[in-house]
Amino acid sequence: MKNQFKFLFAFLFAISLIGSVSALTSITNCTDLQAINDNLAEDYILANDIDCSDTINWNDGVGFISLGDYDLVTPFNGTLDGQGYSIYDLYINSSEDHVGMFEWVQSPAIIKNVHLINAEVWGSESNTGGLVGYLESGSVFNSSVIGNIYGTGRAGGLIGFAPAGSFIESCYFKGNVSADFQVGGLVAVIGGNEILNSYAIANLNSTMEFGGEVGGIVVYSFAGDGLGGNITTSYAVSQFYSLFDEDPQGLMRGESGEGRCNNAYWDKQYSGINISFCGEGKTTTEMKLSATFVNWDFEHIWGINETYTYPCLLWEDDCVRISVIPSPEPEPSGQFSETGQVIYDILDSSGAGLGLFFTFMGLSLPLLLIGLMLVALVIVIAVGIFKSLKLWRER
Repeated sequence: MKNQFKFLFAFLFAISLIGSVSALTSITNCTDLQAINDNLAEDYILANDIDCSDTINWNDGVGFISLGDYDLVTPFNGTLDGQGYSIYDLYINSSEDHVGMFEWVQSPAIIKNVHLINAEVWGSESNTGGLVGYLESGSVFNSSVIGNIYGTGRAGGLIGFAPAGSFIESCYFKGNVSADFQVGGLVAVIGGNEILNSYAIANLNSTMEFGGEVGGIVVYSFAGDGLGGNITTSYAVSQFYSLFDEDPQGLMRGESGEGRCNNAYWDKQYSGINISFCGEGKTTTEMKLSATFVNWDFEHIWGINETYTYPCLLWEDDCVRISVIPSPEPEPSGQFSETGQVIYDILDSSGAGLGLFFTFMGLSLPLLLIGLMLVALVIVIAVGIFKSLKLWRER
């Protein structure tokens, strides 16, 4: 009988594994992506690249409705794993506060391996970001945005507002960010949290006549929970188009006790900015040498094409650890009209994402293989149980 119980236990364990795999909800198109709003606590994966180009025609010009709703007290607190796939041509034009693909994100939410390409996000109130408007808590890993971000109050390329309790690691933004007040290349405002191993290559514009503020990675760090936000092993390459900010910062604004920079840098030559609350300004030549970046991990996290490119994250396509092959990186480009509107010239059309996952009938190949292996295991176990029962009966 012991053998029968062993087979039964193994059978039940295999069934539970299949259940855990199937618990992940696959997103295969932009309609599926929008439907995340129907269950904000679920675990999602992208099963393939997503074309959201039709969102410019959705909801009478509003476009995609941000995920989560601050006014209804319904944050996104599930998970989204993009698996390295990209979301193309997402369009949002919202009059709400907190605007991005996600409006409001709260712990234990995790967003990882999600990449927006050619995104256009307009926010009429405060806290606009390409990926997240308000990252109250939770984490964003290995994600990126390439596109145009426009905000009325404050705007960041990736995230609008990230107070204490949130964490951002291995992310980047490339594109243009414009707002009336506070403009940050990666995040507009942080507090009591950390930005780690990330970068922004951006054109930044604050249109406010008095009091507008601009920062290469973060425009402002406030002392949330008694501590300011930190920028660690990260960099910025930015052009500043603010006509009224008399004190733009290469990396971040702040005051004593309101954050610090740890081995973080900006291209002072390209930006023309020689000051920052923290961090070190370097020339363009220095920014393209691995020796410049003290205590950076060029084995597991960063890559660089020495003398030709700025550092890249190893999860990006075509990023190698350390190379000296001539392949000049396109410089940031784009300009602002007299009204402050960005005339967009995409920085890098090659896109982002690992490209290591494939799909079959809407399922990612790794999950498909795991599922097939578990099914095979169940069949083997079932056959064993059948044979054991048959032998038991014959006795």
